[in-house]
Amino acid sequence: MIFWPLLVLVVLAPLPFAAVDAWAWTVMASGVALLLMAWAAAVLTGRARIEVAVTLAFDAPHFEPMDLTRLSDLAPEAWERVVFVPNPSVQLLSLSYPANAYLQAAYDDKDPGIPGRKSTYLAVYRKEHRVWRADLTKPMFQVLSALCDGKPFATALAAAPAGGDNVTRWFASWSADGLFADAVV
Repeated sequence: MIFWPLLVLVVLAPLPFAAVDAWAWTVMASGVALLLMAWAAAVLTGRARIEVAVTLAFDAPHFEPMDLTRLSDLAPEAWERVVFVPNPSVQLLSLSYPANAYLQAAYDDKDPGIPGRKSTYLAVYRKEHRVWRADLTKPMFQVLSALCDGKPFATALAAAPAGGDNVTRWFASWSADGLFADAVV
């Protein structure tokens, strides 16, 4: 996206100013400025979305995390139909820039640098009166989104990559963190 304004700059820069119309320089400078503003808006929008998610998670109604012992009595064939109810604080975000890393660096008084475009996924939730931000991989995000959208367990697992070893660990971690308030068969 920034290639074209830079190409114009490289082509026009060696020319004497008199040879280049002032209008061309204005257009080029405006283009570069617009690109920088678009980048800043994308990064700051991601940061703002995280801040809103943190507020929503903090202000969510009280809930009790799901009692995991209830699941031990489920017959293996019943797992296909189980629908998990997310706790009301869970917020899932799909972002175009690594805004969570940028935000954490700012919180840690470190130079966050200029992040490049990269799809990132995030779960924001409340656990024991604290709000947590957890980075997710794309497959984790897909499975957790399906579960939080009320899809049956078997349907949600279809979003997982082949070889579901990781899904067991993900689900154990999510359950331990209290991301689910209930399970309905």
